[in-house]
Amino acid sequence: MVKAAVSAKLRKFVFSSVIHPSISKLSNHAAKRPVEEALYESGMEFTVLQPTMFMSNLPQVQDTVFQARRQAQQMPEWKAIYSQRAGIELTHSQGIRRSALCQSRYIGLKKTHLMQVFIACALNLVRLEA
Repeated sequence: MVKAAVSAKLRKFVFSSVIHPSISKLSNHAAKRPVEEALYESGMEFTVLQPTMFMSNLPQVQDTVFQARRQAQQMPEWKAIYSQRAGIELTHSQGIRRSALCQSRYIGLKKTHLMQVFIACALNLVRLEA
């Protein structure tokens, strides 16, 4: 992988590794170490990401956070805020599904804006008809 990057003359290489790749008893750690060594010797500019822990590795903390969020979602304040967001997400979803809201077929901000205004008008007409 590193040899291919060097021969392709990449400007920068980012490698997702593990914390302490020298722990060879863990198979995923042992596989990362040679790649890191090749990067160090390559002379190429690189970044090695060595994440320490993920929240999913701490099930008791993850469960606590999930329970707290579920309790917060039962509060009237949260429901009021989410109802606004749900309306926005629904409008956005309809715009994407019914029209080309995510991709403009026009070049230039004025034409793209006009297209978005027409899509908004069309969505309002569909809602009036429903």
